[in-house]
Amino acid sequence: MNRIFRLVTVTSLIFFTATTWAKDEAAEALNLELCERMLGHTLVSTNGADFKFDLSKGLGARGFLGSFPEPTADNMVRASAQGVMYWGHSMAVRKSAIEAAHHDTQFNGLSKILYLISNVDVSDLKDDSDPAEIQSRFVKIFETSDLIYFDMVDGSQVLRKVPLEIARKLIHPKTIEYFTKDDRGPRFSQGGWTFPQMRGVLTYKNVFESGSNTIKNVIKTARGLENKGYTISFNQNFKESLDKARDQVRLEKLEGGGLKAVPDGSRYTKVPEYQMAMDGYAKGHNVSVEVRDPSGRLLAGIIGQHHGNIWAFDTIFYNFVTRDGSRTLTSAELAAMPDAREAKSLIDLAKVAALAALLRLHDHGIDVSDAGMVTVFTAGLKGVYIPGVEFAQHVVDLSSRPLIEVDLKTPFSFSTRAAAQ
Repeated sequence: MNRIFRLVTVTSLIFFTATTWAKDEAAEALNLELCERMLGHTLVSTNGADFKFDLSKGLGARGFLGSFPEPTADNMVRASAQGVMYWGHSMAVRKSAIEAAHHDTQFNGLSKILYLISNVDVSDLKDDSDPAEIQSRFVKIFETSDLIYFDMVDGSQVLRKVPLEIARKLIHPKTIEYFTKDDRGPRFSQGGWTFPQMRGVLTYKNVFESGSNTIKNVIKTARGLENKGYTISFNQNFKESLDKARDQVRLEKLEGGGLKAVPDGSRYTKVPEYQMAMDGYAKGHNVSVEVRDPSGRLLAGIIGQHHGNIWAFDTIFYNFVTRDGSRTLTSAELAAMPDAREAKSLIDLAKVAALAALLRLHDHGIDVSDAGMVTVFTAGLKGVYIPGVEFAQHVVDLSSRPLIEVDLKTPFSFSTRAAAQ
């Protein structure tokens, strides 16, 4: 292998036993209570500006804090006040730490996952396998496996162990699912609350003062579309936007260099997360930024949320059309294509929505927004990772300011804004 791995001795890892999960209801209730209380031990203010933050409270690079309490709009408000978001993590089965390390080198940042080191075969499991079978298989593997993940430290790959006392609090078999539909391969997954060790952010300075030609071209495109009657609005139809985000097709690279359309990759396909977003919108926390053509047809946009002065825009949506742009393609048509490069993506219109959102926040004095994971999309908008502790300081700073009422009623116009400056 080309990279040098500094792997801690595998024999020093914690071995999980059949006692990992208590069998009686009282003990399980205690575990769920401990899981809920993790949210209260993540970011603790002491005297206003100072805070105590412990990255070891979470599991893995994503800082998974547990699946409980249930994902409701009210719990989202409470969690977000500490910078905690509802996301999740994954655990892939590999036969050795070296095999896991080889897989891990393909990914970076928060796209990295955890690994269960086991010889148990799970190749027959699918996304739609019986949940009881998925959970039973997971328990069988987990009770006799090491759970590890990898950090990059000074350019070298470092293996990290997951202490048993943390795993017992956070991992509950009843919340385990199986996922296969992206380039990271088949793996167990678990939704819940996270405070990652690193955080993707979009800042006004990085995005608009970088001199990026990409940003300049997106703004130029937006002004041209506005002259043709296209509009950029907030919450014109949040449910329609959320449905678009839920049904969004993503593209994965094929070995031969082509692109394959992958449906059902959005977290909003899960009923609890979809309902949490709808409830959040009803309570004024969730927001959609929408790009529509002159006839009012929704073409692209971005879904976000805010809790106090802490804003996050984390899910984009956009149509695919035929190469000549004459017709919108359905998910089924895209999935049936041998190579999705035959289709034309309107992802640049999602960039228009994202920049409009960031400029609207800037005009109200908010210059940092949470991007979660730095994807190809956010990297193209000059999104970067910062340490979790640094993001925690942003949370403290923004929370200490009076509540800022951001205008989500007036449509956004790049041309009008430029003329007014």
